[in-house]
Amino acid sequence: MKTYKLLFNDDISHVQPEDYLRAAGECLFLMLLIGAIITQIYTPEIFVDNPLKSRMGYNNFCVGIDMPPASYIIFPLGVLAVYFSIQYNIYDRLRTIIVKDRLSNFQKYFSLISNYLFVFSVSGFLLILLITPFDNVWVHTILFFQLIFFRTFVILANYFEHPHVNLSYKIYVVLYTVISIAGVSIALANYIHYDNCIEAGGGNCGPLVPWYITITLDYSWFVLLFLQSVIPLKGEKLNIKYSELTLE
Repeated sequence: MKTYKLLFNDDISHVQPEDYLRAAGECLFLMLLIGAIITQIYTPEIFVDNPLKSRMGYNNFCVGIDMPPASYIIFPLGVLAVYFSIQYNIYDRLRTIIVKDRLSNFQKYFSLISNYLFVFSVSGFLLILLITPFDNVWVHTILFFQLIFFRTFVILANYFEHPHVNLSYKIYVVLYTVISIAGVSIALANYIHYDNCIEAGGGNCGPLVPWYITITLDYSWFVLLFLQSVIPLKGEKLNIKYSELTLE
């Protein structure tokens, strides 16, 4: 996995910015997966009844990182995700400036702005480990949704900036974008419907959209998060040897 290579290889003379984006994705993937496993072992009762399940009709991977000891154990992975996101921003910004002559103004500014917003997004995402759905379900959920939203922009920016994109990655970008937008939109609709139902005094307030549709989108996003390391997009590398910066 790119995470280990970037952490323990201190002799990198050629930097591939996309490696850092994929490493950040790997850390997020591992956070959700390991959190779910630890929670199933130590606090499985949270899967029986929780505010997220009440609104969505099922348990998503976010439930697994909501309670200790899982939230304590996976915190370092969140810190690494922030680190890799910052590194991606640094190197991708440099590359964007170098190749600006072949980019339109839209491509250039979309890339730069998306990268900066993504850094703040990932940093804010760590608050999800402090604010559980039992504290404030809306704040907890928005912290996760904003990560999905801004990461989608980064994926699109990287796609737009690349001079040669293969078919498999085009399909990946389309699926990732559609699933991200649809998943967040449906989840928000379920949350609003549930709150309105409770406020109206409803006795059985289930999700507005059937759970099997939402869970398909939710788990598909989780799989696509992992697949970015399997279906990589490799733009120009940065040659940083001898303090020189050139494209290769």
